Parts: sequence; structure tokens; C-alpha cells
Amino acid sequence: MDEGVALMEAGQYQEADIKFKEVLEKLNPVPSNLVFYIGKNSYFLKNYKQSIDWLNKYMALKGTGGMYFKESSELLRKSEQLLLDQKASDTTAFIGTDTLFTHNYVDCGNSGKFICPVCKGQTVIIEKGKFGTTYRTCPFSDDKGMLTCDEYNLLIQGKLKPKAQR
Repeated sequence: MDEGVALMEAGQYQEADIKFKEVLEKLNPVPSNLVFYIGKNSYFLKNYKQSIDWLNKYMALKGTGGMYFKESSELLRKSEQLLLDQKASDTTAFIGTDTLFTHNYVDCGNSGKFICPVCKGQTVIIEKGKFGTTYRTCPFSDDKGMLTCDEYNLLIQGKLKPKAQR
């Protein structure tokens, strides 16, 4: 992983991406700092959707106390804005660019729980639409807006079923 970080810091983002993918294949569970580095490197590769996904994963894992929280927040904000700009100018920019997170397990740390990225810990999903605001109970989190480590990993792999279907 250190080699990937060094390549990224030297501006060799494609090479860093290859190194990070090699490490990703070997590590299970995936350490949170690798999640951050992949998100950061994806930003430099202009793969904003992937950057957003990985940075959100990092922030869900580490919360506001994470070593890279401030940098993650800034990169996330920039990625979101650039993705919107990209979407406005090129609708084909989103097809086939994501590395799917399907087989690795993210290490949740000592707590074994963390904030649900769907409802952001609020237990409610708020959607603003043409006809006003709607509120729905989060179909994934517990009554405190949290997920267990296993639930989180299933969620990011796209395999977590809503509570009603479990």
C-alpha cells in the first residue's frame, strides 16, 4: 500500500491505481486508510463517482474522528461538484467506470457498528420532490441509524436486503 501512496503523491495516478487494486485483492478485511487512498486517487484520476463512493465508505467507517476526515470532506465536496458538472456535459461519463466492491470485507474497527450511509444515521430518508418533502424510515439501519459491520459490508456489496425482507 505504501508503494501506491508514494506513486499517488508523485502524480503517477494510473500506477497507484494498479497498486491499490493489487493490495485490495490481497487484504481482507480492507483497512480504512486504503479506502481513503483509493477515494483520493480516484479523484485525481477524474473518476468522481468512484471517488465519492470510496470517500463515503471511509467517512462511514471513521466518522469525524478519522485521521483523513478533513481531507476526505474536501475531496468529497469537490468530487460531488465535478461529477455534477461532468453529468451536465456528458451523460456517457458514468458508464463502466466503477470498480465494484463485491468481494472484500471492510474492517469496521473496535466498535463493530457505524453510521448507516443510506440515512446518514438519522433513521429517516428525506426526499424533496416536485410535490413536497417525503419522509421514509430507513430500510437498512437500526433504530439509532446504525449498521453492524456485517450489515455494512453487505450493503456496500449490494447484498443487504431491507429489514422487511430479512
